[in-house]
Amino acid sequence: MTDNDFDKLIKWAIKNDAYNIASMTKKQMTSAKELNLSNLDIERVPLEIFKLTSIEKLYLSLNYIEKIPKQIKNLKKLKVLDISANNIKVIPKEIFDLTMLEYLNISNNHINKIDNDIEKLINLKELDISSCNISSLPDGIFKLYNIEFLDISSNKIKKIDKKIKNLENLEELIIDSNRLKNIPKEINNLKKLKILSIF
Repeated sequence: MTDNDFDKLIKWAIKNDAYNIASMTKKQMTSAKELNLSNLDIERVPLEIFKLTSIEKLYLSLNYIEKIPKQIKNLKKLKVLDISANNIKVIPKEIFDLTMLEYLNISNNHINKIDNDIEKLINLKELDISSCNISSLPDGIFKLYNIEFLDISSNKIKKIDKKIKNLENLEELIIDSNRLKNIPKEINNLKKLKILSIF
């Protein structure tokens, strides 16, 4: 991160009341592991954020963000990403290159499709895609073999594929408020499942 990038980010932080960033030194910022930009009423994420390559946790929830820049791919150490409760319509494919991700929350957005490339998130343990506009689940979701928590509630999903049995580490599955006609019996094969919410 250049001095110019740092200055731009500080000015942005002051303007948008992001006090946790505004008070940082350049050294603190470039070595930061966590960044919380939730609930700032912002419509876009400054590109300088994606030059902070030490970040492992990024919180962008409760804003008016419409688009996540493709530069997010630079945050290769990211383990936690929360972009819930925004105005996002499309998940950029670059998010699926963040293979260190363990937690991804994209709930409460205007997303109607999840790309099959989600299967690349091999370390994902928690996925929340609730309260979007999703009508079907890609096969890639059933290749997230390390997933422990999956929330697909409050969507328009009509069917859950029997491949759900592949998610052997699943402990909590929330599927209520969808358009499901039946529940696949293969869910009974999930030996580690402790919580199943259907209604």
